[in-house]
Amino acid sequence: MEWPQSVNPDAVVALLVVPQRGLSRTYFFRFVSSPSRRPSGHDGGRNMALVRILYASEHHSTQEIASRIGTRLRTHGHHVDVRSLTSALGGQGLPRVDAFVMGSAVHDGAWLPTAEAAVLAGAEELRGLPVWMFSVGMSAALPRLLRLLADRAVQPRVAALVDAVHPLEHRRFSGVIRREHLDRKGAVLFRLLGCRYGDHRDWAAVDAWADDIARQLTALPPLSLAD
Repeated sequence: MEWPQSVNPDAVVALLVVPQRGLSRTYFFRFVSSPSRRPSGHDGGRNMALVRILYASEHHSTQEIASRIGTRLRTHGHHVDVRSLTSALGGQGLPRVDAFVMGSAVHDGAWLPTAEAAVLAGAEELRGLPVWMFSVGMSAALPRLLRLLADRAVQPRVAALVDAVHPLEHRRFSGVIRREHLDRKGAVLFRLLGCRYGDHRDWAAVDAWADDIARQLTALPPLSLAD
């Protein structure tokens, strides 16, 4: 078939021939697919970051807080990956991302041992990146007076870890405490102190913090998504 000069045969996907009063009229159709949308570092003038959220959790409470933060950041348009802290910082160098949010359960005044070791090993690299840290303890399970004291108390090992990384912010949250989480001695002490078992996570506070992180990410200098 001889194509009209204005028609590129390589672009023609279909044609339709319509007879009209002894004549035929040919219609050429070109279907152009929309380009697939790829993640971009910008969205309507805003900076969209690729954020790695890392957690260390023994009874899933901290893991669920990390997932909640990730979900909240995604609602602001950021690209989020939530992973175990030790698997992500296991001696293979930092992944190529724009920012980190990392947290751990706190036992005996410190992050879980493997998480603490992994963060200290990567502290030098982390200091040059936007990092937020959070610790999950049990202060909300304490009676009011003890809770006020616990919230103001400095936990030296946690403080040393935060000082090693220099995050933009470190936030404390309470988690979940069940009887089966404690050994016999711990359960006796827990009862003598008048503590309460249960889920003490303040989801409104978690959401508000995640929203604040999202705003700070957007205000950072232009970011390009890591490969």
